[in-house]
Amino acid sequence: MPEPTTPHGHCFTYDWTCTCCPPGTPWPCEPAKAGLRVRLDPPDLRLYMTVCWRRAVVTLGSFVDQHGTVYRDLYSRFVGWTE
Repeated sequence: MPEPTTPHGHCFTYDWTCTCCPPGTPWPCEPAKAGLRVRLDPPDLRLYMTVCWRRAVVTLGSFVDQHGTVYRDLYSRFVGWTE
């Protein structure tokens, strides 16, 4: 699946932070969410964000272990807002 870009360029980095917002801002930020809602219909948006969530769990796995962030928090961040 190609990586959708948002109209405002709010893309993610390797550590799932936004490329346009202040450093450390988690992706998807509000502008990214708005842009993704415009570009993707609801089923595709949910599928894309589920894939992102699964990738983030792998990428941020050590962060999750070190900082006590739970997987459901990542689920809410990536997928929950698409419901």
